[in-house]
Amino acid sequence: MRRFTKKLAVAVLAVVGGYWAARVATPLVKPEAEGPQIPKAALVATELSAPSGDSSPSAASGDGNALIVEVLERLERRPNIMAKIRQSMRVGRDRFTGEGAYWQQNVGNLRKSRWELKTLIGDDEAFVTQIFDGDYVWTDRRLPGQRNVSRINISRVRRELALNSPQLLPAGQGRGGELNPEVLARGGVSQLVADLNRLFIFGDEQTLRRGERTVRAVLGRWRPAELERQWPGLLTSGGNDWPEHLPHHVLVYIDNDDFFPYLVEYRGGDQASLAESAASHFPAPDPLASFEFIDVQFANPIPSEMFQFTPNESDWHDETGSFVERLKPAPPKEEESSTARRNGTWR
Repeated sequence: MRRFTKKLAVAVLAVVGGYWAARVATPLVKPEAEGPQIPKAALVATELSAPSGDSSPSAASGDGNALIVEVLERLERRPNIMAKIRQSMRVGRDRFTGEGAYWQQNVGNLRKSRWELKTLIGDDEAFVTQIFDGDYVWTDRRLPGQRNVSRINISRVRRELALNSPQLLPAGQGRGGELNPEVLARGGVSQLVADLNRLFIFGDEQTLRRGERTVRAVLGRWRPAELERQWPGLLTSGGNDWPEHLPHHVLVYIDNDDFFPYLVEYRGGDQASLAESAASHFPAPDPLASFEFIDVQFANPIPSEMFQFTPNESDWHDETGSFVERLKPAPPKEEESSTARRNGTWR
């Protein structure tokens, strides 16, 4: 039986809420000797022909964060989403996979969502469930021999984050500055996309063909202040000795028609050169982590009981305070950031 070690739990990435939620919602993984069993056709992306009169690859002008913000705004307007999820991650030389499902219902103050991940650890089943019931985000982690339930109070998060909304949600282009900062806390795909916008600067998009789907592909690199906050000193060191489990950059595939983020792929420091290559917007052969939404549906009704959670009276702990602290903007370090930019020490 493979041991579910603390090192593994911290190192791997989580679907629930994006990369940094891995520290909150411990993900589930399953050894996979030959890599994730994803159909080969699903991993192949081809560049579309450029428009007539232009021999360059198809790429839209403008800031990729504007596209990410548009994705977030559309997610916020969708009353129903159902999808299956496939997740893959690399820890050292091992490749792991997991799968699950996602549900989202209603909009605005009536928004509710649910993530589920399930896999085997050795001979045992294990589960991670995250439910936003409208008032609280509950995370229920059931691993072999242990269970941990945590709660985040969204009313408190709403009050405290509203004071820092411009810093927490960089606007890019469009209406990003008007987005409700609580999307960073209340779970669901919206939180995942809001975190991407907060942590990464996205370049211009490229239009690709992936199977039968036309996608807009954007590559994101760390915002310098956020990288410094998450890993002090890495920015000024020029990225030397990049931590094994820390993403170096991220690739996002967004459907050209429905603007849903069907693929998010994190790449490690050992793949830094890929961001500068001609293949930068194609899926990597061995990413640090990736997750893919499949069989996405927007109209099917969802039973309300899917979004209910009742914990035991004493068998849970509140993480609202620590969660808010992690989201508060870091104190500016103008001198270090300016020096790094002048010397070109961060790539």
